[in-house]
Amino acid sequence: MQTLQSYKHSVLIAPITKTNGSTATAYFDGKYYDAAEVLVTIGALKNTNGIPPKTIKLQESDDTVATNFADISGASVSAGPTAGGQVRFNIDLRKRKRYIQLSFTPETGTNDDQIVSAIVLLGRGEFAPSDTNGMGDTTVKIV
Repeated sequence: MQTLQSYKHSVLIAPITKTNGSTATAYFDGKYYDAAEVLVTIGALKNTNGIPPKTIKLQESDDTVATNFADISGASVSAGPTAGGQVRFNIDLRKRKRYIQLSFTPETGTNDDQIVSAIVLLGRGEFAPSDTNGMGDTTVKIV
C-alpha cells in the first residue's frame, strides 16, 4: 500500500460564507490515529476592507459536548491569511484528547463576509484502510 493510501481524509468545513463574527466549528475523532493535519483555506474576502479572519483555532475535549472544548495552547492564529491563503495545523494526537475541534471566526465589522473551508488528514493509524471506502468521505481513484 502506498503511504498516501493509509491516510483518512475528511471534510471538516465544506466551503461556507461566514458573516460578521459568526463562528464555524467542526470536530473530528482522533481515536486510533497518532497524527493529524488540518488545512484551513480562506476563499475570497467578500468585504469592502479585505480584512482577514479574526481567529482560527483548535480546541480539544474528551467528549463532543460543545461547552467542554478547551483551547489548545499554541494552536491559534489571529488575523490569519488573506484570500487564497491557508492555515495548516500539524497535530500530534498522542498528546491530545480524543476530539479536536476547529473554530473559525471572521472579523466582526459590517460587510466582512469570508469564505472558509477545512479538511483533516488523519495518519499513522492503528488500522490502515483495507480499501478506498476506509479512506474517508471522498471519492478515491488510485492511478
